[in-house]
Amino acid sequence: MNPQQQPTPPAPTTIDTASQTYKRDGKTIDVKTGQPVPDPRTFAEQANTEAAAIYEETREQDIDLRESSKIIRTLAENLSSKEAPAAPPSLADMFRTEREKLGLEPLDGRLAEIDSEIERVRVGAFGEADKASERFASRNSIGQEQNKIARDADRAIALLQVERSALARQI
Repeated sequence: MNPQQQPTPPAPTTIDTASQTYKRDGKTIDVKTGQPVPDPRTFAEQANTEAAAIYEETREQDIDLRESSKIIRTLAENLSSKEAPAAPPSLADMFRTEREKLGLEPLDGRLAEIDSEIERVRVGAFGEADKASERFASRNSIGQEQNKIARDADRAIALLQVERSALARQI
């Protein structure tokens, strides 16, 4: 690639949550099916063309009005697909499906376990420090033991925080 040629950045993709569609390469794509959604103007032009063709075909004929509903039904069938569109998935369902695909549930579970373990270490250190303060010993000795308990708890919490951070980055 020479210096004058710049790579074309990918087109931004935005999801329209109301219609469950997104734009890609200038086309509107249905989120559920991944198929292009017809442009309403193009659809209207096709309908007008079909209506004009029917009009030209029947302009010189006598039309039995009892058959008009049949003509309308035929026109509607020609313009629409034979299958009724399925209801688009809700955003909550899409979110849940993507989380399952990415395997985030086990990571979330392990993250919650680490958080619980950090709290257990904190509560345990608090309880041990409280017991140490109730001993019959000098204040200096009690202070040293409480400091040792706090250092050990801080070290255990720091190791758990490192593991927690690594998991959080994976999520």
